[in-house]
Amino acid sequence: MIELKNISKSYKNKNVLQIEHLELKNDIIGLVGNNGAGKTTLLNIILDLVKADKGEVLIDNNNVSKNDEWKQITGSYIDDSFLIHFLTPEEFFLFNANIRKIKKTTLFNNLETFKVFFNNEILNQAKIIDTLSKGNKLKVGIANALFFKPKIVILDEPLEGLDPGSQIIFHKIIKSYYQKYNATIIISSHNLNFISEVSTKIIILENGKIKKQFINNGNSVEKQWKFS
Repeated sequence: MIELKNISKSYKNKNVLQIEHLELKNDIIGLVGNNGAGKTTLLNIILDLVKADKGEVLIDNNNVSKNDEWKQITGSYIDDSFLIHFLTPEEFFLFNANIRKIKKTTLFNNLETFKVFFNNEILNQAKIIDTLSKGNKLKVGIANALFFKPKIVILDEPLEGLDPGSQIIFHKIIKSYYQKYNATIIISSHNLNFISEVSTKIIILENGKIKKQFINNGNSVEKQWKFS
């Protein structure tokens, strides 16, 4: 479970995030909001990449700023700074598998899940990550976030750069992963149709605050979102 308590963050005296209390567990959470609503800041604070001015984040009852236990159950991809660009995808996956003490055979067995998603463009291509297209870099990041089967997954704009066919495959991957592992998955996206289709819960951020959160009953986000 992810729990946020009294989170506040400001930049240059402008408050960009203010969340009194939020609990997230066993849902695919669609995080939506206009540019500057605080979505990426929220994800970065959850992952301890940005320090909140006030408050705390707990993952599985571990304070993310005080220990690293939560990292063993958390997979994430925010942007391509999460990649090691001078490695091939295979080397990158192996590097992260070694950190998590996952055997090479287990790693590549787990990567079979992404065979269709990779579309013969990721593995066995003798290319370093830096030379891959934006969409293929994104695929490497997504697969790296999921291959070790974490209980918590955090993805920021995972559709940006994916072609329509890959978006459909990604949709199936996320739904299947959630159903199989009962994970807590947070996805920030500007694609409201995707969020409406894949999410079990939707959170709308506006000016750094939670404007609305609701269980997704199949209606489009637009019908739930009353613009101010």
